Parts: sequence; C-alpha cells; structure tokens
Amino acid sequence: MGLDVKIKAVGGEQCVVVGQEEDLLAYLDTIGVGEVKLVDNPMPNKYAMYKNQVPLEGGEAQWYRSVVGALNFYACATRYDIAFPVSKLSQFCARPTQGSKEALLRVLAYLKTHPDFTLVGRFGGESNTVEVFSDSDHAGEREVDTRSQSGMLILLNGVPVHWRSVKQVSTAVSSACAEIYAL
Repeated sequence: MGLDVKIKAVGGEQCVVVGQEEDLLAYLDTIGVGEVKLVDNPMPNKYAMYKNQVPLEGGEAQWYRSVVGALNFYACATRYDIAFPVSKLSQFCARPTQGSKEALLRVLAYLKTHPDFTLVGRFGGESNTVEVFSDSDHAGEREVDTRSQSGMLILLNGVPVHWRSVKQVSTAVSSACAEIYAL
C-alpha cells in the first residue's frame, strides 16, 4: 500500500513511525515532478485557484483528475497536512480550470520539498487518551457559494489517527451552526 512502518528510537523512546516518503517520491517522478522551488505551505491562498477560470481540456483535465485522486490516497493515509488543499482541489474535478491546475502544481511542489512527513507514536503507556478537534469556516467562500468547509482531527495518545476536510452539505445560517455541523 505504499506505507513504510518502522520502529525507531525517538528521543530515547521506542516509537512506531509511519510514512510514505519512498512511494510518494516514486509517484511524483512518474508524473514528471522534477526540481521545484522550496514551498512551505501547500495552499497559502484558497482563492488562487479561482483567478484563472479557463477550463482544462481533454488530456489535461484527465491528468488533473488522476493526480487529485492519487493525492486523496496520500491525504487519507498519512498526509493530514494536505487534507484541506486536496479537498478544495477535488471540488474542481468535474470542471478543472487553469487556476485549479496551478494550485495543484503548488501542492505537488510542497510534497516534493516535504516528502518525509511521518506519523510518530510511542509504545506502551498505562492508558489511552483520545482528543478530538473540529473547526469550520462559516461561509468561507462567499464568492463561490455559502457552504462552509469543515475540518476534524482525532488524536490517540497525541498521534493523529483520523482526519478529514470536507465542504459541508448545506449552508449554515450562523457560525455556531457551521461549528456544530463540523463537530
């Protein structure tokens, strides 16, 4: 499945480290992502993808859908750092544009410059602690529609075990309602 699972000493403790660096770099090579400039944030501006609304045609649109589908795998498996941008890019799969392609290329550049993102968890412990976080952006894209984007993260003993970022199915009438939908 492209997962690397290792047991390593981290800070003097035995830890399980789960990553996808080798598989990710191989995938980026197969789709032709070569040398890129350092990118520290996969999507610093969620509106950048709306700037150029020229639709992608034929093979270019098919390539876009294929790459976004592959990134969904990485976003669900170990790369919670790209869950939000991949969710936003997925919303363009029916009609990808030049702007969404430019945003996709930035996410690919981010992955190329940060392939070693891993999940690290300690062995043992007396009890388990579960923490759940959720958030939304009430009507975060008023220029497009008024549905909010929800994000959630579940930690088990401080290690992310589940995460997602999705557009809410209906319009929230208040920020409190959007937060309840997110939860």
